[in-house]
Amino acid sequence: MKLHITGVIDAEEYVPLEPSYLITILYGENIRYDKVFRAIQHASYKVSHEYRFDDIQSPSHKGEVLFDESLATRVITDFQKDKDTCSELVVCCFSGENRSPSIGISLAELFTLNANVPQLKAIYSAMNKHVYRTMMKVGTTLLHR
Repeated sequence: MKLHITGVIDAEEYVPLEPSYLITILYGENIRYDKVFRAIQHASYKVSHEYRFDDIQSPSHKGEVLFDESLATRVITDFQKDKDTCSELVVCCFSGENRSPSIGISLAELFTLNANVPQLKAIYSAMNKHVYRTMMKVGTTLLHR
């Protein structure tokens, strides 16, 4: 499975050519940007999931949603259930620099996707380390690795 990490602007224009799995990462309780994400062509994807959390390492303001183990479990189990029906994974957050790389790279590592993980870690060095570490911890336990 190929991996495509992107921000919302590029995701709006992207149309997959093969059966694809879309993960859209919305902001936690801040819904003012939700309409921007609605322009993504969800019908073009075989599988599509949305998750809500903020790009934070720990909550500092009321209403922020911290990525936690229960959310990691949902992302991993959702992906595990449908991954074999798709040949591409597209992960999209607002900028494509912090949250989507954290999810995409961790899934690539946990499920041995067709992606150069060390290169992706170098390209996306600003990825949210809390999200990545939580995904790896939960995934290692869930997948018995």
